[in-house]
Amino acid sequence: MNVQAQENCPDFMEIPQGDRVRILMSYEAESMKLNFFPNQKGVAMMEITRNKDGEEVWDLYIEIDDRYRDLPINKYSMMGHMLILITDRSATTFSTDSLVRQERNKCLEKIVGSRLYQRNDRSDDVSVAYTPAGKVIWEKPGIPKMKRRGMWIMLGNAKNQTIITFKRDGTYTLQKSV
Repeated sequence: MNVQAQENCPDFMEIPQGDRVRILMSYEAESMKLNFFPNQKGVAMMEITRNKDGEEVWDLYIEIDDRYRDLPINKYSMMGHMLILITDRSATTFSTDSLVRQERNKCLEKIVGSRLYQRNDRSDDVSVAYTPAGKVIWEKPGIPKMKRRGMWIMLGNAKNQTIITFKRDGTYTLQKSV
């Protein structure tokens, strides 16, 4: 790997001791217990931002495929057996340069290893919409083929999303989707 590629690799982030470590350990245990890591696959994704009051906010969720490639991951960490890919929006600006993204993704592939499933390339797929009479309304390439009619609705917390807000007084709030 050349020096330029090393500059675009995400930095390792040490999680500060205390509540943050306890929260992440609890999150990992809950995610394992509820089988959010099927077949030992998956990573935790964390987006760090600041709210309007300047308080740090973590948005945590589990991904089991390689969607990280589309995100501006700039840090990573480990908590127990859980790899955490981090987008720290409060720390840096992100390059949209495709060369930087390719170099960053090469580094992330080495970090992630075999923890994630690979998404299918759907460039050959075509999605077609029909009227009730069977007439074609539109066709869109690159969208998964519709195999049956109807609506697919996902309810609940499919990715174990948890939002933690760290208050200035040292306390925190934890919000979970249900």
